[in-house]
Formats: sequence, structure tokens, C-alpha cells
Amino acid sequence: MLNKRLTKAFVETLTPDPAQALKGSDTLFWDAGLSGFGCKVTPKGSKSFIYQYRAPGGKARRLTIGSAAKISQDAARRLAEKAENAVRNGGDPMEEKKAERAADRLGVTIDAFLKACAGRVRRDQLAASTRDTYRRQLQHVKDDKLASVRSKDVTRRQIEALRDRLLDKPLPQKTDNPSRQKAKGTLSVDTVNNTLRALSAVYGWARRQEIVTANPAERLGQFNSTQVANYLTADELPRLGSVLLKYENDHPIGVAITRIALLTGMRKNEIVCLRWSEVDFDAGTIMKVEYKSRRTAKIKRRGKHAGGRVITITDQTRSILELAQGWRLQANDYVFPSQRQRSKANTRNDGTVIQLSKPPTGPYGGLKWFWDKVRIEAGIPHVRFHD
Repeated sequence: MLNKRLTKAFVETLTPDPAQALKGSDTLFWDAGLSGFGCKVTPKGSKSFIYQYRAPGGKARRLTIGSAAKISQDAARRLAEKAENAVRNGGDPMEEKKAERAADRLGVTIDAFLKACAGRVRRDQLAASTRDTYRRQLQHVKDDKLASVRSKDVTRRQIEALRDRLLDKPLPQKTDNPSRQKAKGTLSVDTVNNTLRALSAVYGWARRQEIVTANPAERLGQFNSTQVANYLTADELPRLGSVLLKYENDHPIGVAITRIALLTGMRKNEIVCLRWSEVDFDAGTIMKVEYKSRRTAKIKRRGKHAGGRVITITDQTRSILELAQGWRLQANDYVFPSQRQRSKANTRNDGTVIQLSKPPTGPYGGLKWFWDKVRIEAGIPHVRFHD
């Protein structure tokens, strides 16, 4: 169409060209003062300001500045002038806009949050297990279509819809081998609750970084869940003791970890990841540096032992720890070290054991298999290790 300066009065009079509308094409009106600046009118009459230019490679590109119903022609002209300056300096406004939008996506914000968590772990401000838990929980969000939405545009209603989708999400399978896959099912209510709480933590961090101004996930991880509290009865405890006695020689580390859990009430990962540097035989204590509960947080801030939670070593616990000294490996500080060098995973098809070049440096990794075996033999299949 003929060039004419785009004023407010002129833009209001623009209508689609009948011939162009009949073909389903947009009608373009160009500004007489700024080259490339124009107004696009769709066949249905919607108007948008545009800026057309040639990218550094010579390709013609058309940047949509905004709807005429939401932005004035003066504001659009200023944005077009800014784009023109970028082109003159060798830039590509459309690519810059795409990159800016991509940086605002929820998935990108989650990655930035996890990167910040890794930095806090290095500064001893966050437990590594907490970072790993965040990563595992937030993967459910990154796998969802909501991850492609801009963080600041996510609404509470969209997160509620995410919650419903997660409740219907099948359990992830770590292997394609049907014989080794988990039982089919969907994510539990507790898993969804924890995922929403992790997402709320992401938004809390993003708000402090001034990426967003509100937290749409706040207090959404409050689903009612079934509280499971299993306690060993007077009949079940002796049965468990008998089974543990049976496996003392074949699986001494699994037996030792289970007995320490019964004696101290420590969490599974607290025992599995226990290091000799945290054991003080002279003081008769175990000092756990990583702590979780509010009670132990108070101990860390105000208590006599400012390093973390303190567990008393009883005579029975001491005997188990003294036994564990015989399992110590070179360059491995874990009280219950990995037994990977003796596992079936390190055997060839003909049964020949593969000798590792150096002892493993990680903690014991067979507790889940061992506990599943023990609780079935003891007739307590409903009891979890945390119980």
C-alpha cells in the first residue's frame, strides 16, 4: 500500500484490502518516515505494528512489535527505531527476541535454580541430598508442557492443571527390560506434593532474583495424603532379629546398617552415607553435619554441638562400628563402603569377575535389595526401612 506516516488517527482508519483479504493475505501499510516500520491488518481486521529488515545474512525478516490494541504507534515507533539501530550494528532483532523469550521459560528458570543450588552446596549452605531431591522432583515439571511457558506468565490455574496431570503420570521406568521394570502405576500424592513444593521454592528464588514478581505455586503442595505409620510389634521384632542373624555372614554390611537403624533411629541415608570423620569413639557420639528438621537446625544454631545433629553411641552401636572398621577401604571414608568389586554387575557373561583398577569410593549400594529380601522372609512386607 502507499506509504504514509502512521499516526493514531490514520491507524484507526485502516481496513484490510478486499483483494488481499479474499486471498487470505494480510494488508501492509508502511510508514513514510521510518523505513521498514509498518502496520499489518489481517483479513479479519486485527492490526499489529511490524518492522521489516534484512538480517546479516541478507534474508528479509519481519518482526512483530505488538498489537495496535495494546501498544500506541509512538511506542511502536520507538521500538522499531531500536530494532533499526540493532540491525545497523549487525544484530538480528528477531533472533534476540527469540533468545529473550527462551531465557524466560520455566524450564530455563528451573535450570538456573538448580545451578544456584549447586553453588550453595559448594559453599556448604545446602545439603547435597537436598539439591539432588530438588533435581529429581523438578524433572517432572521439566518433562511437562508447562516448562515451555514463560515463568512470569505461569498462572495458579496452570499449576493446578499441572498437578492434575502429574497425578495421572505413569511411574518412570529406568530400563526397557520388562523383567526389571517397576510395577505399573502413577505418581503418588506425596510425590506430587513434593514436586509442587519444589516448584514453589523455584518461584521463591526467582522472585528474589527479580525474574518474577509473584509465586503462583505458593501453598499448592498441600494435598491430603494417606499417612502411613508402621511399627514393629512384639512378635515382628524377634522375627526380624532372627532373619538378620541368619544373614550375618553373607550380608554383614546390610545387617549392620539395619541394626544401627533399630538402635539409633537414624534415617537410611544418614547411616548409608555415614563417614568415619563423623564418628567420635572417644566422645561416644556421631555428628551428622547435614541436618533436616527444625529441631536439629536449632541445635546447629544454638546448641553445644554447632556442627550438626548429635547421636549417642551406645555399647551395642559401638560394637557394630568397631566391626565396621574391618571393612574400611583405601581412599573411602564411608563407614559402610561400596561392595561393588564383588557385585554381579562386574562379571563377564562367562562368570569371570572383573577386577576393578582401584577400590570404589562410594557408599554401600545394596540396602534396598537387602531390606526387600529381609522383610519378606521376616513376614513384614508392609514395613519400610524408614519405619
